[in-house]
Amino acid sequence: MPPVTEASGAAAPPAHPRRYKRDPEALGRFREALAVEPHSPVIRRLYAMFLLGQGSFTEALPLLESLGEEGRTEGDWNYQMALALLGLGREAEAEALVDTPESCAKLGYQAADLGRWGAFGQLTAKALSLAPEAPGAVFDRAIALDYLGEYRSAIALLEDLEARPGLDPALKIRARMHRGQSLLLLGDLLTGFRLMESRLPTLGLPPLPYPEWDGSDMAGTPLLVRGEQGYGDFIMGLRYIPLLARRGARVFVEPMEGTVELLRTCPGVAGLLGEVALPPGTQQVQLLSLPHLLGTHTGDIPAPIPYLSAAGCSPNRPRIEAAIRACPGRRLGLVWAGHPRHPRDAERSIPPTALAPLASVPGVTWFSLQKSDVPRPEIPLMELGPLLGDFSDTALALELLDGVVTVDTSVAHLAGALGRPGWVLLNRFPDWRWLLDRGDSPWYPSLRLRRQSRHWDWATLVRQVATELGGH
Repeated sequence: MPPVTEASGAAAPPAHPRRYKRDPEALGRFREALAVEPHSPVIRRLYAMFLLGQGSFTEALPLLESLGEEGRTEGDWNYQMALALLGLGREAEAEALVDTPESCAKLGYQAADLGRWGAFGQLTAKALSLAPEAPGAVFDRAIALDYLGEYRSAIALLEDLEARPGLDPALKIRARMHRGQSLLLLGDLLTGFRLMESRLPTLGLPPLPYPEWDGSDMAGTPLLVRGEQGYGDFIMGLRYIPLLARRGARVFVEPMEGTVELLRTCPGVAGLLGEVALPPGTQQVQLLSLPHLLGTHTGDIPAPIPYLSAAGCSPNRPRIEAAIRACPGRRLGLVWAGHPRHPRDAERSIPPTALAPLASVPGVTWFSLQKSDVPRPEIPLMELGPLLGDFSDTALALELLDGVVTVDTSVAHLAGALGRPGWVLLNRFPDWRWLLDRGDSPWYPSLRLRRQSRHWDWATLVRQVATELGGH
């Protein structure tokens, strides 16, 4: 990706890996139009807006300045000027041009995309000072504090927000859930999981005619465990099934697509919804409510590793085995992108160009476990993705490989549940389950956590991991 910030002096901070994309064809059309009508205010304004969207702040600024000199400052001229100045590192000048809570918040998120985290903090603080009673400004400020690593301050803001009388119920749930996730990230699992129960009304799962289990004595109780949210959450939550069974429950599971064969390897599963008739007296529970109902804390995380295996029926077992065993030496899997519809996917997925250092790790054959249709890195890769029909195939591949390098996605959870070696590459503000400032995971002892030192800066992290892998 070409550089998108142009501050003088020190190197510009890393920018959002997908925020700014070049469009040479459209750029050429704008230049042709401007050459024909160089004084047209409409063309100059549209061209400047296009350049801002490309991250070409040096080119956009003189166009906007010329409009300002002519008094053509209608519409969003102030905001566009502020964005151009922000992109050039002139943060104080940019902040001075925005004077409404909405424009401050909007420019603040642009600052975050540009890697200008101090400006993100300043702009959300200004928005809040302009509208101290605006719930949205409070929430935006809390988000900025999280990205600045000031989690306790963000939690305090959200707690005050939740306590406001008449707060919109949807925003109250968002604030409570975000506060719960922050507490989980800080290691307060008991409080965090309790607050996360506020998610239940938002899940929208099809109703089933069974009462909700409240965590009471489960001896002899038929209990239907329902999956929710993403595959990583599902795989992580399956660790509770053996514990429920040991405490006397008859555990049935509602499978997610592609997990049926994998679930057959999980100890304690008495049956799968859709394959067996549930007995009278069945109660139901959401999978991610189990940590709360069972009182999970950092010193008492159920971890009967492995709690899954590749012993199930893998549809493509012969082809996967042949592909992996044909390559001598050290064999490592690679996953560089998560699900594109994940709300924070741009933060947790690695631009393919940043993966180049992995090609220099001696003695390694890299196997792509990437199933989604995403841009590929220009390093030698053996493609396993087309053979991974469901999670039992992926489990088999992980058991045959010597380890996996992966971003925060379902493969990381599966490797951990299988007890396989893995290096999980984490963004600066990670998901709650990976906690902070540690290289291991109490949820998955076989995984090594490697973290960005700066937001969006994957290149440095990948180089560090390549060096580590080269030294074994």
